[in-house]
Amino acid sequence: MRCATGVEKANRMAEEAQARVMGIVAAAQEMGAVPPPRAGEPLPESLRGGPEKNPDPLDLPAGLHPVGSRPAGMPDLLLPGEKLPVGMQGRAAVEAVIEAAREAGLHGGRHNMRVQPVPEAASVMEYAMDGDTLPGMVRCYLTGHSREAIREGMIQAIMQAAHDETYRPTSRFGFWMDEDRRARWDEIVERGPQTEGLRSKLASAAEAGDTPGGHIGRWFQRIAGHIAEAAYDAGVPVAIFGLATRPSGFQVRWSEALPTQIAQDPASLRLAGAPACYLDPHAYEPSEFVEHVIDTVLYGNLIEEDTEEHSRLSRALWAAAVARFTPIPDAPPLD
Repeated sequence: MRCATGVEKANRMAEEAQARVMGIVAAAQEMGAVPPPRAGEPLPESLRGGPEKNPDPLDLPAGLHPVGSRPAGMPDLLLPGEKLPVGMQGRAAVEAVIEAAREAGLHGGRHNMRVQPVPEAASVMEYAMDGDTLPGMVRCYLTGHSREAIREGMIQAIMQAAHDETYRPTSRFGFWMDEDRRARWDEIVERGPQTEGLRSKLASAAEAGDTPGGHIGRWFQRIAGHIAEAAYDAGVPVAIFGLATRPSGFQVRWSEALPTQIAQDPASLRLAGAPACYLDPHAYEPSEFVEHVIDTVLYGNLIEEDTEEHSRLSRALWAAAVARFTPIPDAPPLD
């Protein structure tokens, strides 16, 4: 029997997450829930007030995270008096691992408790919403594709944007670009895309940033940074992101690392290199979930697998995370 790949697991998790959201929406509507107020409308009385009016029922000492046991088949939403929901356990575990990672000198990274669907293409051009003047983004899918395919898909996506007459972003972009490029933004917008010889320029930029071997995340950030600068100079500003899917189905996303900006300000690499993690607390039992979160965080930090460093950090993150947990006793029965 064939085992599911990480991408297949991620797509299944994404579908199940969407179904959960739709189920919650339907249940809320049946209970009389109404859409949130529009911009400028006052908040309902029930949503007004600060922490003193709505105290946190899980107010614990600093540094401790709530962890409850997970009965089989536990639903996402529970009535008062029952044990802590699995979703809340998952968030507590993630926060504990990320705090431990930061203490170890790693990027804690942002995290989203829902994985992203993975298309078959190696790279996809995603435009901003209709009427939005911000540039779009190139999304690269780093798992299951060769580096050559990812690189070519990246270039093809930018070429698509360059030849799309509706793609004319005007909102100032590239605040993380180097000072010279930021200063030329108005000129770039007024001039528009320079398509002549663009593919050749992008290919040359890719070649300058391409080095064989090494971690796929480091390779992606470097090559995407060179391509993003060339695209910006040619009047086709884009953001470029790369999504890697682990065997668990959990994911890491990196953004491009712009070489000129990093050369001028080496500290900017830490911001550019910060990964974002996409996780699903519903997919595994608690101990497996924590193990997969640690794997995802280390992968996002470009730690090579099957190395002593990886083993050492895995043990350290596990121990530090467990030290932060505190059991939550069963709540008293309702009167």
